[in-house]
Amino acid sequence: MTGWVRSLRDRKLCRECGFCQNVIVCPATDGCVGCLACYRGCPHQARRLTVDEDKREKITITVDGTPIQVHERITVKKALESIGITFGKYAGNGKIFSPCEVGGCYSCSVIVNGEAKRTCIIPIKEGIEIQTTLPEGSTPLRIIHGPEAHMVGGKATPWWLKGDHYVEVAIWAAGCCYTCPQCQNYHVTYDGRSKPLSPEEAAKLVTSCRRRYDVDRMAISGGEPTLNRKWLIQYFKELGRLNARAQTSIGHIGPTRPKTRS
Repeated sequence: MTGWVRSLRDRKLCRECGFCQNVIVCPATDGCVGCLACYRGCPHQARRLTVDEDKREKITITVDGTPIQVHERITVKKALESIGITFGKYAGNGKIFSPCEVGGCYSCSVIVNGEAKRTCIIPIKEGIEIQTTLPEGSTPLRIIHGPEAHMVGGKATPWWLKGDHYVEVAIWAAGCCYTCPQCQNYHVTYDGRSKPLSPEEAAKLVTSCRRRYDVDRMAISGGEPTLNRKWLIQYFKELGRLNARAQTSIGHIGPTRPKTRS
């Protein structure tokens, strides 16, 4: 499909669940900006793509100090792509990593008018100033669900834990580089509305929950938890500092040992 595209509701498939209003973020104020978050995240695949033939005027923005003209009513990501800045859905592809495209993972953030914003869902506006490289030392963000006590026993559980009644404390990270229609955590994966957390904030919540339930095992799952590398590394460092005698894992992976108190 060429040109501008927009997402329309397929009334035959729509179940009026409200997911696209309450979980998926829609940045549109003056019409669809073509972010397609609702198309990617609808749990019932009740969205269809169509050509958007509405006229778009040119507006002026500033990118890394240079005034640029781009079309109005598109996302920051589309505007940057139109001037040659590349985005990659997988690590190592493109200047800016943009894997989830629904606003959950925050990997595609750039500085817009002095604040970190997600390029995939933020609409372009006249006169905005964009800095495509985040400042050194800036705090990474990500939408997180939980923490809560979680019974180990899923298909990702190591074989040596199978059959044991073992409780861990888990969080789930929003955003994913896939769009599996059978996603069991779709309410997490496609969440672009919840308030994001810093690695330090998430680590403190998980640590507090671990102590409340008196367990020594912590996990992060998703969505896809490994997308925002900077966030994840800082999270593990802070979690390790706060829980020197406990364990951490991604997706329940890791050896077991006797429970300890700290």
